[in-house]
Amino acid sequence: MKRRIFNIVPVFTLLLLCGCLSFDGANPYAKSTHTLSVKPQYPDEFPSELKGKTTLKISNRNQDISYTCAADENGCFNMDLPSGSYRLSLSYRYDGKTLGGMTDKVIIGSEDVSAGLALNISLSGEIVFKEIYSGGCTKYPEKGNYQFDAYVIVHNNTDEVQYLDSLCFAASDPYRSIATNVWEDERDYIPAIQAVWQIGGDGRTFPLKPGEDAVIVVLGAIDHKAKYPESVNLNNSSYFVCYNNSFFDNPKYHPAPGDQIRQDHILNVVIKVGEASAYAISIQSPALFIFKTPKGLTIQDYILQEGTVIQKPGSAKDRIVKVPNKWVLDGVEVFEKNGNNKKRLSSEIDASAVVFSGPFQGHSLFRKTDESASEMMGFEVLQDTNNSSEDMYEREKQSLNE
Repeated sequence: MKRRIFNIVPVFTLLLLCGCLSFDGANPYAKSTHTLSVKPQYPDEFPSELKGKTTLKISNRNQDISYTCAADENGCFNMDLPSGSYRLSLSYRYDGKTLGGMTDKVIIGSEDVSAGLALNISLSGEIVFKEIYSGGCTKYPEKGNYQFDAYVIVHNNTDEVQYLDSLCFAASDPYRSIATNVWEDERDYIPAIQAVWQIGGDGRTFPLKPGEDAVIVVLGAIDHKAKYPESVNLNNSSYFVCYNNSFFDNPKYHPAPGDQIRQDHILNVVIKVGEASAYAISIQSPALFIFKTPKGLTIQDYILQEGTVIQKPGSAKDRIVKVPNKWVLDGVEVFEKNGNNKKRLSSEIDASAVVFSGPFQGHSLFRKTDESASEMMGFEVLQDTNNSSEDMYEREKQSLNE
């Protein structure tokens, strides 16, 4: 996929190899730097001989500056940095697996700082998110903003046919990354909010060939572009649609699907756990995931089990569905730029998060193509390290508006 570049503010990336470069001499921060020491928590199954080959990415949360630091022989990191608020992330691929983790808001002030970094090992997903568009656009040529045209694209990232039948789609609580998070950072499930949606089929109804995409319309399976040129046309016979006016009857968010939408492409609401009249994902910072239940267990049977649907702590009304991490095929966490972000997805699902600059620009979040793997396999293979800060980037225009 050709990547377009428009009026982008330059991003200055400073690559610093620990132990190889110091701030001596002309260093402008010579009198204001302090040492950041990071001791990651490597999983027991990670080979010890590989610890010294990992690299830590250090991003200043308030400036477009990032650093990289190579590990010492013990897999630890030490680096002199100016005062600021930093995001730490690590992603390392080996033997078809990915080691990854992230921690946010590491503050360097007037003294040296030590920080930990929990790491998990994950496998690449069979079906992955290719694009997330939820931020809306302007109403040009009218005045104002528009946010009723959200969609996601999923992609078969393997060399075998995958079936979309019974694929479930959901979002994690809390709704936004800057909202109060009542859940533990690391847990063995995702708290799904509002509802769980599922594609139908008999198991082999909806094949997805290697390298193929499928669009899931979250809001408004109509031609939005006809009225607002910066939006998209979501009235397409190949698209799947989140629509059920028995559960979500707000026509502004969920108008009747267009004439091209197939009835068997309308997703089922497995369960509604919220009280809103519209199903909507965050326009600033959603955390989305797709999953399938294991063989022998349907999602319909699972939600009937005791302890599966629970009350949200501190809320008298809101409930969530506990979706086990091991069922998740892919998840993408989105952070708000310069926000007080809090991790929602476990690092084994998404080791980091992709930062979104803001809504109503017609921008989307898009997964990078693995060019070498694509050339070797003969179809489009997307980069999947389970670290969305490395795998995803912000597009200047939705791919469906080209």
